[in-house]
Amino acid sequence: MSTLIPAKKEDYEALYQWFMVVRLVGSFVMEGGIWTLWKFGALDFDPRPILFALIPAYVVLNIFWISVLKKNFHPDVFLYVQLFFDVLVITIGVYFSGGSHSQFVFLYVAPIISASIVSLAATVLVSLEAFLLFELIILGEYTKILAPVTSSPLGLQGNEIIRFIVLFLIAVIVAFQSYYYFKEAREQEGEVAKIKDEFLLRTVHDLRAPSNAISWTLEKFDLPEYRARYPGLEKELFTIQDLNTRMLALLKDLGEVVKGGKSAVVLKREPVDLGKIIEEVSREFEQVMAAKSIHFASGLPESLPRVIGDSQALKEVFSNLIDNAIKYNRDGGSVIVEHQVNEQDIKIAVQDTGHGISQENLPKLFTLYFRGDVDKQIPGTGLGLYLVKRLVEKMDGKVEVVSKLGEGTTFT
Repeated sequence: MSTLIPAKKEDYEALYQWFMVVRLVGSFVMEGGIWTLWKFGALDFDPRPILFALIPAYVVLNIFWISVLKKNFHPDVFLYVQLFFDVLVITIGVYFSGGSHSQFVFLYVAPIISASIVSLAATVLVSLEAFLLFELIILGEYTKILAPVTSSPLGLQGNEIIRFIVLFLIAVIVAFQSYYYFKEAREQEGEVAKIKDEFLLRTVHDLRAPSNAISWTLEKFDLPEYRARYPGLEKELFTIQDLNTRMLALLKDLGEVVKGGKSAVVLKREPVDLGKIIEEVSREFEQVMAAKSIHFASGLPESLPRVIGDSQALKEVFSNLIDNAIKYNRDGGSVIVEHQVNEQDIKIAVQDTGHGISQENLPKLFTLYFRGDVDKQIPGTGLGLYLVKRLVEKMDGKVEVVSKLGEGTTFT
């Protein structure tokens, strides 16, 4: 049985945080409700073990796990563990509120519904746990291993059998509904992704032909007679050729992304001058920066050690980062490229003074097609940062990002 939601850390964290809110609010509501019923003499059992031990211990456990989650533990594991404890705590509460005759037996439905949001497997496991633990209460009462907490007769009576059957049917319905709706949602997501991939594949195909034509045309201008006729164009033609070469390489990579990365991207392993690459890339954006009055500063020294990597891939990486730093910057802002040399590596930081990125969206930045809450009028495909991360990791590097809303973003 497979998980029906994406198995990503941020997805589990969001679910975990939502479940925490539900658990804490539910605990306080139960505490207040049972206390009120107790004071009005409406209960036929002693609620003190639940009021003064079980619910407080459950709240403390949840608060403790909030601190554990902040320490970057595995939230996917904690989701399942917490669901297990939810059922266990409810079982203890059911026992102290009347055992097999408890009016709180339907609380089992709550963790089953929560599990249905996680996956079909979680729904089945939580349902089985609930039935087994409730069955243990019945068996314990029948064998007199568990002491009665009320004066009601022991064992499962006729009305309890009906209650048990209804609870079982509710669990089955919840499991089926969760499977059906999440399956539908996944199919719709798959259709959207397929449409995007088909569109991108057609775009790659349509752009490759004119890019090749540009290359052939530029080759003509490399002939001696054209050089003699247009002596001042050599530098500009070289820049156009370099950009077009990178465009063709990018189209090739995009094609591989659409195909699921089946054909591996082959990168060179050679010494590369990062300062020179960043200088060349920044030159391409001079007119764009001038139009937005953006100040660009790069403090990379000529003595910067060379790194082992692919020059074209690194150009693509810094082109994407600098392009984003300009595109999402404010008029009159700045883009600063800084460096830090350690014993084992070199860190290059591209910092902007743009509008920043929310903490909620930071973990999703490098996801394919993700654009977050940016201004939709700013052109983009959600591919740039995905390719940046992919290329850097293929060169044994790492990409990190820090951002603050209203102040800017730094990619390192």
